[in-house]
Amino acid sequence: MSSQCEILAFLHSRGLSAQPKALKGLGEILAAAIEQLPAAPFLRDPREELSSAEADALEQVGFDLRPLDHGKSDPLARTMTVYAALLEDSLSVKEAGRLLKVNESRVRQRLALERSLYGVKIRSEWRVPRFQFEKGKPIPGIEGVFANLSPTLHPVSVYSWFTTPNPDLELEGTQGKHRLLSPREWLLLGNPTEAVVELARDL
Repeated sequence: MSSQCEILAFLHSRGLSAQPKALKGLGEILAAAIEQLPAAPFLRDPREELSSAEADALEQVGFDLRPLDHGKSDPLARTMTVYAALLEDSLSVKEAGRLLKVNESRVRQRLALERSLYGVKIRSEWRVPRFQFEKGKPIPGIEGVFANLSPTLHPVSVYSWFTTPNPDLELEGTQGKHRLLSPREWLLLGNPTEAVVELARDL
């Protein structure tokens, strides 16, 4: 499935509308996303899974992220939307190398052998999602987390888990109030990495 007509037809059959211009530069990503979606997890409304910037970017190029107004919305279509946004906002190996100040072979080594970076392989090319970086650097302790994630997990599952508040990651605040943190927030605040590593092993 590589032509725009085929992709638009698929989207329409899944209850997700998009203008042809939405596929410009996204054709290969969308095709790859569609190919990998049969094992995708159930997701909520697409806007709940996207940052404001990601959602706005998709809508500007023609995606309609409004809730469907007929029947039960299709989790496959929603997952595809999140997946496409995740990949579109990802770095290439070359871009990741520039960010980390290493050569491309070192980036590939970290992705494929060490699993100290998280990447999605689209056919023969790696995409490196931005959620694992903060201010141009990998989030502290994230290498150990990725090394303990199952490689069979769908990228949307990884992204959602990493950015969603977790009941096992509770931060005690003032006046006895508690706040749940996502694994990403937990690591950014300098909390023990092992707590997130244990959760990653159980996914």
